Amino acid sequence: MIGPVLTSALEDKKAGLGASIVKFENNKYRLKIWNEKLPELLPQIESDIERLFNMEPVLFGVAQPPRKPGAYIVYDHTGALVYIGEAKGSGGLRDRLLSKHLSGDDNHALQRAYKTDFPDRLERRTYIKESVSVRWVETQDANMALAIERLLILMYEPPWNRK
Repeated sequence: MIGPVLTSALEDKKAGLGASIVKFENNKYRLKIWNEKLPELLPQIESDIERLFNMEPVLFGVAQPPRKPGAYIVYDHTGALVYIGEAKGSGGLRDRLLSKHLSGDDNHALQRAYKTDFPDRLERRTYIKESVSVRWVETQDANMALAIERLLILMYEPPWNRK
């Protein structure tokens, strides 16, 4: 099921996906390598996306993501997909989800989304822990996490991702 959709999306959006990676890496040679390796990377991308969607979403309050790179999807209190992100660095998914989004400053997506309804940070954090869900997939490296994030954003156009 994901295979044809994924392949079609990659073919339709390859330029956008490649441009995102080039912008991130700030290296045009990287785009050439990415485009050449795309056919061999597709099975791993498809596998990672399948693992991501096979994971049951968990509330932020009980989430225990690993300290590894990966991609993640956030669902609001109604269960709607609202944000897609990637995590890299030494803290990986754990740092990105629990430190940045849950406890981070007001510029992070979850904080921005609930700031009006919950101006008090402690109340907002409690609400997010009890009402907002997340699912994630660990990836082989930060570049794969970025590729999955960009592809899923192109496919789903989540409302909380900045345009």
